[in-house]
Order: sequence, then C-alpha cells, then structure tokens
Amino acid sequence: MNLNSIFIVSSFLVISLNGDLLTADQKASCLSKYNKIRSEHAKENNLANMNRLVLDDELETLADAELEKADYNAIVMKNPKFEAIRDVDHAANVTSFMTNPGRTKFACINKQCATTNDPWILVTNIPSETAKSGKPGSGCGSGRIPFEDGLCYVPETTQKPNKSPVTAEVEKSVSSSISFLAAAFYAYFH
Repeated sequence: MNLNSIFIVSSFLVISLNGDLLTADQKASCLSKYNKIRSEHAKENNLANMNRLVLDDELETLADAELEKADYNAIVMKNPKFEAIRDVDHAANVTSFMTNPGRTKFACINKQCATTNDPWILVTNIPSETAKSGKPGSGCGSGRIPFEDGLCYVPETTQKPNKSPVTAEVEKSVSSSISFLAAAFYAYFH
C-alpha cells in the first residue's frame, strides 16, 4: 500500500469515527417532532407562553462532551446548563421534560450508551418559566412573537448567530479536508 492509499484510508477512518453525529435532515426531523409535541401540549392545556425550540450547536457540543461521562443507568441527565433524556419512547417523564414553556434551545444526539442500546437523543436548555394560561401564543413576551403553531419564538432578524467561531473554523477545515480527499481519491484512481 503506497502513501496516498494510507492517507486516503486513514482520512476516511477519521470521518467514520464521528458516526454518532446526526445529519441536518435528521436533526430537523427530531426538532419538528418535539415542537409538534409542545404545540399540541400548549393547545390541549391552554398555555399562552410555550416557546418553540430551536437547534443550538453550542448546546449540542456541550451535551455531547458531557454525555461521555454520563451515568448510563440514568434516564435523565441534569447539568447546570442542560438536561438530556435517553430512551424517549420508554421514559415516563418525557412529557414534563419536553413541556416546560421556558425552554428554547434544543439538540438531538445519537450517542449510544456503553451498557445499553438506548441513545441519548434529546437535550434542552434549563430556563424554566411559569406556564401562563390563555390561547397558545398570546403570552409570548420578551421580544417573542407567536408562530402559526401557537408556540412563541424570536424572529430570525433578532436572533444571534448560532455558530461560534470555533464551529465555523472546524466546518471550514472539514470542508477543505473533504475537497482535498475527493481530489486525492480522483487523482489516485485516474
């Protein structure tokens, strides 16, 4: 095996080691599912201030690192900055976890536990807010406006960028590496 082959194989190995990362479509699907649950909960319980969740890269990065150290017997992991829940389909407390109206940030992570096959998949930020009674979306406050599903959200024009400089730098590096790998792969086999 020549040096080019070793480089290409080792590069693909590094990329495949990040197999627990979800695609953008998988994250969007996960987010949509749980915003729908929140919307239905707000309508069924006449909650005026239920916030719409948005994907947060920093929360995902923080949670992914912390979940490496998690107690694998736990169903819910609490941290000063977030809560994570695993085995959502069987967790009895998923409703209370997902329906706190003050939560706004969200991440979906496919991290398999060492002793079970259950992935930790939901992560939310901690902010808690007392539920207000009323028509869904009528009690948003704090610069938030109602969305068509009755959830409150911050309009995109006032949202802060979600990417830290480190994340943008890593994305640029990965993109450059993939372009280089594609060129190297093409050159090697042609």
